[in-house]
Amino acid sequence: MQLGLQRHQLLAQRRLRDVQHIGGLSQAADIDYFHKVFQAAKIQVLHSRVKTAMPEQDAGQLAKKVLPDSS
Repeated sequence: MQLGLQRHQLLAQRRLRDVQHIGGLSQAADIDYFHKVFQAAKIQVLHSRVKTAMPEQDAGQLAKKVLPDSS
């Protein structure tokens, strides 16, 4: 997966060299939007890795250790 992302990044950088300076803020907003989408995707990947590494029953046991018993 990492290699695929690096490959796409290199292709994007190559295209950025050929960018014409027309457009302005509307195009800059599009870049900001895609940056936010990419960051959200990274967070989702990290979250899924944590859930895989820590199944629900382990999370419940951890919660019992951390949270005091109310009874």
